[in-house]
Amino acid sequence: MPGLLSALLPIVFAQQAVSMPAAQATRFVVDLSNDSSTGVCRANRSSSGRCNLRAAVRAAAATHGAVEIDLAVDSVVSGGEMAIDAPAQLTIVASGPRQIVGSQSSRLFTVGSAVTLVLHDVTVKNFATMDYGGALVNHGDLELLTTTFSDNQARCSGGGVQSASAYCGGGAISNDGLLTIRSGSVFENNTVDAQASTATFTYSSASGGAIVSNGSVIVDGPVFFMNNQVRATSTSGWHPIPAGGANASAGGGAIYNGGGRLEFVPSGIRGCVFASNAATAEASSPVAPGSATSVGGAIVSQGTLILQPGACTFVGNQAQTDPDVHVQP
Repeated sequence: MPGLLSALLPIVFAQQAVSMPAAQATRFVVDLSNDSSTGVCRANRSSSGRCNLRAAVRAAAATHGAVEIDLAVDSVVSGGEMAIDAPAQLTIVASGPRQIVGSQSSRLFTVGSAVTLVLHDVTVKNFATMDYGGALVNHGDLELLTTTFSDNQARCSGGGVQSASAYCGGGAISNDGLLTIRSGSVFENNTVDAQASTATFTYSSASGGAIVSNGSVIVDGPVFFMNNQVRATSTSGWHPIPAGGANASAGGGAIYNGGGRLEFVPSGIRGCVFASNAATAEASSPVAPGSATSVGGAIVSQGTLILQPGACTFVGNQAQTDPDVHVQP
């Protein structure tokens, strides 16, 4: 939906409230794009082209008080996931639109329960994991301001003889803390792909193409969820005894609220947009009919959902049941 996005984003940027770190925050400037374990970052001064993102996160963890990491260049992350357990307050901000690009081999961050992380004017793309949270797992307090998560993936697979199962979710983010999404943020082309095969009995489950959460999610202002998808596929093999079967379930093409709180804050300007998100499931067995269910092409909520009528626009989302919003008791 490029036309819709380009029409609405100028309104967002003109009216958003920007939350910046305190003036006394220690500042590190990322001026080296390539990932390595040998980067060096100097606080509050130039690092002469030696400070990459991994080194800045490491330096921040050793610093007392609030820290700001300023992205002066795009960053490539190829050396694996980074755990953020300190400092208590960390802001990663771009001096202009900047990208943090993965290699489809790990997620970017795991945020600890005692950490507040703010991402501002950053695009996080091309990260992947084999379970939950393709780009980021949040146990703490995560705030997104005009930040984009795109082309991230959570995937899982299972095979065997008697039984095989695959369960995964959160193509971009897995959250069990507090996730606040501010105006102008975008989730686009994130996927969850669960595949179970060859066994007598196969079970696959995919949830939350962009976000899976058991914590609290607050969507505050215009936020865009586009072309996110969950796919579950179960294919049982031929085994004479027992007869066997295949089961696949997919839910929440964009967001899966698994028992926490999902709140859309009313806004005086255009609200959130869910466009062309999808939940799809396929199941097949050579000796018995497969069972495939998909619900909530945009949203599935098993917990508390606060969504006023008209607060969001839903366009072209797909699922067998409830293509836009599915609420489970």
